[in-house]
Amino acid sequence: MAKYKYSSTVSNSYLGETKTITGTNKSDVYTRANKQIEAWAKKEATQRERDRKANDIAEQKREADSLNAKAKSIQQAYSNILKTSLDSSHAPLWGGMKHKQPYIEFEYNNKLPSWEEYRAAQNLSQRSFLENAFKSRREERMAKEAAAEESYNSLSISYNTAKEEAYRRYLEEKNTYETKQKAQNDSIEKWKADFEKGEIEAVERYILAVLDNSKYPLGIRLNGECSFDLQAKSLIVSVCLPTPEDIPNVIGYKYVANRNSIDPIMIKPKDKNELYESTIHQITLRIVYELFAQTNQQVDSIVFNGWVTGINKATGIEYTACLISVQFGRKEFDRLNLKKADPKECLRSFKALSAGALHELTPVRPIMELNREDRRFISPVDVLDAMDSDTNLATMPWDDFEHLVRELFSRIFSRDGAEVHVTQASRDGGVDAIAFDPDPIMGGKYVIQAKRYKNVVPVSACRDLYGTMINEGAVKGILVTTSHYGNDSREFVKDKPISLIDGSNLLHMLSEYGYSFTIDLTK
Repeated sequence: MAKYKYSSTVSNSYLGETKTITGTNKSDVYTRANKQIEAWAKKEATQRERDRKANDIAEQKREADSLNAKAKSIQQAYSNILKTSLDSSHAPLWGGMKHKQPYIEFEYNNKLPSWEEYRAAQNLSQRSFLENAFKSRREERMAKEAAAEESYNSLSISYNTAKEEAYRRYLEEKNTYETKQKAQNDSIEKWKADFEKGEIEAVERYILAVLDNSKYPLGIRLNGECSFDLQAKSLIVSVCLPTPEDIPNVIGYKYVANRNSIDPIMIKPKDKNELYESTIHQITLRIVYELFAQTNQQVDSIVFNGWVTGINKATGIEYTACLISVQFGRKEFDRLNLKKADPKECLRSFKALSAGALHELTPVRPIMELNREDRRFISPVDVLDAMDSDTNLATMPWDDFEHLVRELFSRIFSRDGAEVHVTQASRDGGVDAIAFDPDPIMGGKYVIQAKRYKNVVPVSACRDLYGTMINEGAVKGILVTTSHYGNDSREFVKDKPISLIDGSNLLHMLSEYGYSFTIDLTK
């Protein structure tokens, strides 16, 4: 007689193992099957822990790779601050500032059911053959249908009334929306027209919009202010630059196996200083590039003053310092190939003013800070081209002579990117013109006085000019006359930053620009 055979198949899905256990004793088979299950459970727990650690390591490595990619992306963004702008289009902002979104279409969400739908919802019975035999049934059905039709007509009236009211409110809201939209767009059009005419407030407002519209890498937030000189078409832009603390310290991440951790890779101090310097140089050129690109004929020159604000670690006192100052003329700037130029060398060629390494935050005096509130400045009058070659400078109107001197020095100073402003004519011995020379070594504020004299210029005129220089904070004074200076005047100015230009020198300077006039002191 054959022995009865017992079997049990067990498995572990996690380990991917299966085993069939056989025997002649049911209890023995059951016991061995449980032992196998228990052994697999221990093995599964061990394997799960190994897999968990492996997955954790893999996840950590993926996280490190992701963080590393982000850090390198930020570093790349800092390296391409200027290039990003050069590769972008700089269309005027007007179109983007206008509100063009039409008001939403009218929708009435409530729905009026059709008569068939309403009739079906009322459970009205259909006409049947019984109505031929039973008149009362036909009358009952017709009465219900008449009542349903009356109810549906009332519902339709209410629905249409509500819809018309909703549409009336919609038209009111749409009209309000479109009125505000038109007002906004009209204000932008007016702003655009004022900007194109070169009106000061419109130009300054647009400059700030351009600065605000320019997006920089994470960690850089620029705030700025500006002042525009309409007569000179010059713009002064003051921007709060990032400090070294704003520059990212982490250049990458790495996974450390023995600690199962992700460690940041810190930038070396030398590399961070170089990155900060590059950042400041790129920001400076980028701002000037974007402003020239967005202003066309409104601006001929830009003075950029970059400021930093922070806390002095030694004193705990907040400080604000001008870090870099530079002036650009449009013609010279337009000739640059910024894609190939080295930002630092480019700024150096424009005589940018900075002191030492930028990361040391050594302050410098801004090249120019025009005082827009100086009400002495008046619109210049060009007189040279309208004058005849036989004009006697000694007898021409005194105010025309002052404009002649201003126009002459405007041409002289413009070769170095400087500006000359004529002041209110007063014949009181005050300032006739003020020049701003951006040269960081020889430049500064100049005061110019024009004296249309026939006699020798008295030494008192030189003393008055020197006093005016001190009062104006000027670095140099220039006194121009149609006549001569005596020895006492030349003795007075020999140790002072004053240049004396007499009639013969004035005629020579004018001849260098193609003008031939005369000075006859006897007439």
